[in-house]
Formats: sequence, structure tokens, C-alpha cells
Amino acid sequence: MSAISIGQAVVLGVVEGVTEFLPVSSTDHLKITEGLMNIPVDDTSVVGFTAVIQVGAIAAVLVYFFKDIVRIVSAWGRGLRNREERQNHDYKFAWWVIYATIPIVAVGLAAKPLIEGSLASLWVVAGSLIAGSGLMWAADQMGRHKRGEDDTTLKDAMSVGSSQILALLFPGFSRSGATMSTALTATSTGWPPPGSPSSSASRP
Repeated sequence: MSAISIGQAVVLGVVEGVTEFLPVSSTDHLKITEGLMNIPVDDTSVVGFTAVIQVGAIAAVLVYFFKDIVRIVSAWGRGLRNREERQNHDYKFAWWVIYATIPIVAVGLAAKPLIEGSLASLWVVAGSLIAGSGLMWAADQMGRHKRGEDDTTLKDAMSVGSSQILALLFPGFSRSGATMSTALTATSTGWPPPGSPSSSASRP
């Protein structure tokens, strides 16, 4: 007998569609919904279903960013063959994406038993959702929104890439929320933000 009924699958599909492109954890919203519907979240078939229904969102992202992906991969390929092309920002950007992926892969392999154990609790998920919301609010207040893709440095890339570890260790933290918050705070010059009452009061 299937662990998920057709009706439950439809509900989970709606939850996935609504939350995937928001800076919230779609996976953990699915887990919470599964828990509310008394679906065994640790069942291998349920875990597999959760993974498969996210393929559509991944495909949509690949289609939307297709031109950017082709541009960056092409620049990387040209840079491997031609030394002069290595000054191209897209070539460097491609390497930064690779470097930024290393921390989460290393931590994921090292902490796999912990991630699949006590940290998979729905209480951890709920607490992480709340903490992640606070982090995003603070980052939005601190961010200056004055730097673009061409201003990105290796330090920025490693900071953003490493922030994904929060989502890995604490289910409920949004991976996109963590990376966006880190990117925003990387452009901040301090707290409080300009124009706030406390900022004005601190001026001589």
C-alpha cells in the first residue's frame, strides 16, 4: 500500500509549487505538511517522492537561466584553452561557483549521520524556519543593494556558498534565503541602516 494517497500527492504538489520560488524551505514545508497529514516523513518512498516533485522546479530554473549558464560555461571552457580568456569575469565566476560548492559537499558527507538523525526532527524544522525568517529580515535591513554580479569576488562567492551549510545542518533554513541573506549582508556597511531613527540619532 502506498504511503501517499492521490489526494495527499496533490496537496504536496501545491505546497511545493507555492514555496519553491520563495525564500523559504520548500522541502521542509513539505515535511511539515506530511506530518500534519500523518504521512511517515522518514519512509524511503516518501523521501523519494519529495525529491522527485522538485525536479520540475529545477528544470524551470535551468530554462530561465539558460543563457546565463551557457555564457558562464562557455567562458570557463574558453579560459581553460586560452590564457588570455582567463581575465574574463565569467571565467572567474565559473570557478567561484565550483569553489563555493566544496564546503557544503564536504560538510554534507561528514555530517550525514547527524543530518539524517536528530536534526531531521520537525521541531528542528519549525525552529529553523523562525530563525531563518529573522535572518532574512535583518539582512534586508542591512543590505545596500549597490553591487552587481560584476562586483562579485571570490570571498563573496565562498561566503554565499558556505551559507548553504545552515540549510544542510538545520532543516527549515531556506537554502535560497540563507544565500540571499549572506549576499545582502556582504554589501552592508554596518547597522543600523541609513535613514532609520537610530541611525539619524547617532550622527554628530
